[in-house]
Amino acid sequence: MGLSPDSSMTTESRYSSTHLTRRGFLGVMGGAAATLAASAALGQDEPEGIKVSCCAYSLRELLQADPPEMDLFGFVDYCAELKLDGTELTSYYFPGGFGDDYVDKLKDYCAEAGLTISGGAVGNRFTLPKGEERDKQIEHVVTWLKHYQRLGAPVMRVFAGNAPEGHSREEAIDWCIECFRECVPHAEEAGVVMGLENHGGVTSDAHGVLEILHGVDSEWLGSNLDTGNFHTEDPYADMARLAPHAVNCHGKVHVKPAEGEAHPTDYKRVVAMLRAEGYDKYISIEYEGSDPPLEGVRSEVARIREAL
Repeated sequence: MGLSPDSSMTTESRYSSTHLTRRGFLGVMGGAAATLAASAALGQDEPEGIKVSCCAYSLRELLQADPPEMDLFGFVDYCAELKLDGTELTSYYFPGGFGDDYVDKLKDYCAEAGLTISGGAVGNRFTLPKGEERDKQIEHVVTWLKHYQRLGAPVMRVFAGNAPEGHSREEAIDWCIECFRECVPHAEEAGVVMGLENHGGVTSDAHGVLEILHGVDSEWLGSNLDTGNFHTEDPYADMARLAPHAVNCHGKVHVKPAEGEAHPTDYKRVVAMLRAEGYDKYISIEYEGSDPPLEGVRSEVARIREAL
C-alpha cells in the first residue's frame, strides 16, 4: 500500500443507498464533535458498543481497475447496501487534483447514505533521517490530517516503516518518534487522532508499536490495531497488548502466527479483548482474502456481526 494514486470516476454509482440511519462515533476527541453534531441534527441516536465499518482498501481491485469499476461514491453506496455503521475512506482512492468541493460532496454523500465516516488512512514512511524525503512524508501526513478534518473523520491510520539498510531498528524508531512529534500539533489542531498500525518493519510486534506510542506520549497518537498483521509467536497476545491503546481496529480474514498455518480470525476473541478495555469504536474490515471482494467483504461483515 503506497501513497495516493490518481483516479477518474464520476459521482454516479453502481450501488443504491439503502441504509438511512446516521451513525456517530464516541470516545474520540476533535472530529467526533462534528460527527455527533450531525447525528443530533438528524435526530438520531449514537449506537452503543463496537460498530462495523469497511476500509475502501478492501475494494482496491475495483477502485484501481483500468478503467476503474468503482469510485469512492460507489464504495459508500456499497457500505450503505451492507447496512454498515461507518465507512473508512482510504486516501489512495481520492482522484488526482481533488479540492475542497470534492471533499464536501463526499462528506454530504456519506451523511445522506446514513454512514459515519469512521476514519481515514494514509500511506507514509517515518523511518527516515532528517532531510528532504522525511520532510515530504511529514507534509503528506499533515495534508491528509486537514482533508480528514474537513470530512469530519475522527481518526487517520498511519504507518511507521522499515529500518533503512545500514541503520538499526533503534535509530528508525527514534526517527519515527521525532516525525510523529512534529505531526501531533497538526493532529490536535485538526481534531483527528493518528492511529499507528502494526504494519511490519519496526511495528512488526507490539513492542515496536508501544515504543513509538510511549516515546511520543500524546493522546493524538494511538494504535490502529490490525488483526492480521502480527506474524509473531502469539499474534493474539500482541493484539491484547495494543488493545488498551486502540483508536481504531482493522479486521482481517486470517491470523498467521510465526509457526503454524493461517486460520480465520477469531473475532469473538478480538471483540472480547477490545471490550475488556472499554473499546466502543469500530472494527473496520480490511479485506485481503481470496474471494471476489464484494462477496468477501459481505462474508466478513456477517462474521463480525456474529461475534458482536
